[in-house]
Amino acid sequence: MTTVGKICKWTLLISFALLILVGVSLWLFFPVEKAKQIAIEKGTELLEREIEIETASVSFWGGIGIQLDNIVIKNQNGFSNENFLTAKSLDVKLQFWPLISGDVAIDRLILKEPKINLYKQKSGNNNFTFKRLEKDVPQNITEKVSPETKAVAAIVTFENIEIQNGTLGYIDDSTKLTISVTGLDLQSTLTHPFANEYISNGDLSINSISINDNKNLPDINLVLKYQSKFNTLENLLTISHADFSINGIPTQITGTVENVFTEMHTKINIQSEQTNIKKLTSLIPADKKDFLETYVLEGNLSFNFDIEYSIKQFLYYGNLILQDFSAAHKDLPGKLICKEALVDIKNDNLRFNIKEGEFDGKPIKGHLTIDDFESPFINSAFAGTLNLKYLEPFLPPNEKHTISGGADFDIKTSGNINSINDLKFNGKLRSDNIFYNSTFIPEPIDSLMLDIYFDNEIISIKKLTASMQSGSFSLDGRITSLMQYFLADSISNKKINPTIDATLLGEMQLSLLNTILPPKGKPDLNGNLRVDLQLSGSINNLSLFKPFGKVRITNGSYSDALLPEKIEKFDAELTILPDTIIVENLKTEFETSDAFFQGKLINPFPYLLPLKNINRNSSKKPLFVFSFKSNRFDADKLFPEAVLGVADENMTASVDSISTIILPDIDGRGTFEIDTLIYAELELTSLVGKVTIEDKKIECYDVNGNVYSGKIEGNTTIDLTDFDNPQYVGTFNAIQIEVNDFANRFSKLHDIVYGKVDMNGTYSANGWEPKQFLQSLTMNSTSSLRQGKISLSGAFYTKANELFKAFDSTLQKEQTIQNFFTNIIVKDGTVSFDKLKTQLGSIGDLEIDGYYNFNNTVSYDIKTIFSKKLKSKMGLLSVPSMSWSVSGTVDNPQLKIDKQSVLKNSIESLYDKLRK
Repeated sequence: MTTVGKICKWTLLISFALLILVGVSLWLFFPVEKAKQIAIEKGTELLEREIEIETASVSFWGGIGIQLDNIVIKNQNGFSNENFLTAKSLDVKLQFWPLISGDVAIDRLILKEPKINLYKQKSGNNNFTFKRLEKDVPQNITEKVSPETKAVAAIVTFENIEIQNGTLGYIDDSTKLTISVTGLDLQSTLTHPFANEYISNGDLSINSISINDNKNLPDINLVLKYQSKFNTLENLLTISHADFSINGIPTQITGTVENVFTEMHTKINIQSEQTNIKKLTSLIPADKKDFLETYVLEGNLSFNFDIEYSIKQFLYYGNLILQDFSAAHKDLPGKLICKEALVDIKNDNLRFNIKEGEFDGKPIKGHLTIDDFESPFINSAFAGTLNLKYLEPFLPPNEKHTISGGADFDIKTSGNINSINDLKFNGKLRSDNIFYNSTFIPEPIDSLMLDIYFDNEIISIKKLTASMQSGSFSLDGRITSLMQYFLADSISNKKINPTIDATLLGEMQLSLLNTILPPKGKPDLNGNLRVDLQLSGSINNLSLFKPFGKVRITNGSYSDALLPEKIEKFDAELTILPDTIIVENLKTEFETSDAFFQGKLINPFPYLLPLKNINRNSSKKPLFVFSFKSNRFDADKLFPEAVLGVADENMTASVDSISTIILPDIDGRGTFEIDTLIYAELELTSLVGKVTIEDKKIECYDVNGNVYSGKIEGNTTIDLTDFDNPQYVGTFNAIQIEVNDFANRFSKLHDIVYGKVDMNGTYSANGWEPKQFLQSLTMNSTSSLRQGKISLSGAFYTKANELFKAFDSTLQKEQTIQNFFTNIIVKDGTVSFDKLKTQLGSIGDLEIDGYYNFNNTVSYDIKTIFSKKLKSKMGLLSVPSMSWSVSGTVDNPQLKIDKQSVLKNSIESLYDKLRK
């Protein structure tokens, strides 16, 4: 063996022996249990927290040291039971040569699989402040450092530290911020080559950083390799290099930090390598990724920024370069290509410029500058062609917008965006074929063509035409201050009053409106609408809106299950003026009726516009001045709920469904002429009269017409203020009407009395339903019948005739009536006579007192004064008069004679005859 070989051999043997000797020495002179005890005592003293260590042992791998296993550092009082730190082990590596001489010097710390839980309470207290540990930071640092950074300074004073597979969690109750860090590996060295100089090198990698602050930030991974130098005498930190990557995106930082712990002054440079733009998607919040996944993005991005920071100032300047960029939608035609886009940015200034851009083969160009970020002043110009389909993701999602088609644009903007009055913009927008649909409109616009110029004062519509399946319309003119109104804040826009001066032409089928009508009742509207309107006035204040023109409806029809009858046809021609709608004609044909209106509706705008934001309390209520004519108008079928006592429970129409048809919330004044009116089952002919409508009260007056072969006149008022319980009052005067026809309508006492009766009086009632109406009906009237007849039949005649047979006489079925006169009172569901007196054929004079109830019962007291002819037939036992009563029902009357009065009258009559 050579001399060199022997020397090497002996060197290895001696080194091995020394290692064995040191190991034995550690076992003999530094027992691990003692090390464990010292670690617990010293750690508890420094950290002021309870520490637990399961075992301690001597380790040799990677250097001689002490390994502490299953470490637990608990929280101080006032925090949760979850421990501050748990770790699989802490390996303390000792320096070799000092150990031989009997000294213990730490070479490095290796912490394996630590789990750290940091917690900050709402009060500001936290579990990561270590007052005793901070005292061990070198004095030349602590005398300048702020209290908040002492804990950090204490950590970096370890010369060598290594963390393997660490986990960290942070919860801040005051901000609801939570941070979770997993897979943390750190190797850091700190050297002290000179008295006032510290050099730190390190490698840091984090598998995942998850931040939850309600901003949907993505998870990131981080790799950092740095070298820095700190001069305590100059108080200067120099970052030689800091190479790090976030989610695989490489970035470099260099610079200096002067006066680290006093008035800090930082100068750093941050720059990136050219990176594929696809990598940037990993930095996009999760809720935005779905949007990006519908696009194909290509290109490279790089940036270079210089930052200078101090207490007195914050300066930054640099650029961002996008190269060979392209964007296309996976499902849409067209691609945006940009050879280069450059963003230059510095304090209070940003410049953006597109170079060699095109969309779908057509050039696109533009630039943007922004000065003074506190009060931004912008100057921009963009021009090109764009597929409007790309705007869909930016439109409000609730209305489900669908838009497609190409549009040419040329837009320029200049001014302070915080002051709408100073902002100047102008542009052109032109397209020949746009498709648009949303839930906001009843039918898709198949073709929209427009040519618009706009600036901050006006929108000039040179051309705007839209075609749909159900019609088309066009608009041209100008709108002023509209852009200012939309761009202003909620306070300023109240001072801006957009106005319009335009012409609207259009034709459409009324069936287009079926989709926006209330679905209940399955309404079906048809017909043709044509408009020719000049629109002028305020958009923001509709009371100042002034429309002019014509509206025509032809071949209209409308059906609805909620209405008693469908409208088979209606035509209308309206002239629209700013404060009046002139109804040139409005003709409507129902299944059983027809109606023809002419007149004018005064002050219809904005009161009748179907908009929710109109203050109708401060607007004039519309007044409809009209004339109404009809050949036949069957109110019982058209408005059953509005006719006195006609509605029944089986009606399909409801009060709520037809309330606006009965009385829209307008006032009115007019006349009517109706050849035949069916009302409350009465057939009135040649009816004329006048109507006023005010505050939901309908008054019909000066009414004249024919009914039951006679004439009727009077007035009536229907008060619908409480629509659920309408009130009726009125007066009437009926002349020579057929009494039997009248009785047939209102009672079961029909086909009994015939003749021409005169009636006049007053009435009042309330309610929609027949029962409620009849029970509430109150009427006072006088009736007179000069000459008529009575026809007896049925059970009443049979039982009455039996009475006459008792006097050896027969009751004739027909009797003449003369000098019929009585007061008729209707109240509480009964019709009563006030001592009716009349002459009844050969029988004699009658006095009747009693009532007929609407439930079909009767109760009458009748006194009969027999005629001379009838008394002569009776012979000696003739009776001058007889009192009797009728009770029961009309169908089953019960007749009862007052026998005592008959006996008394017979005796008196016989006595008189004998005395003579």
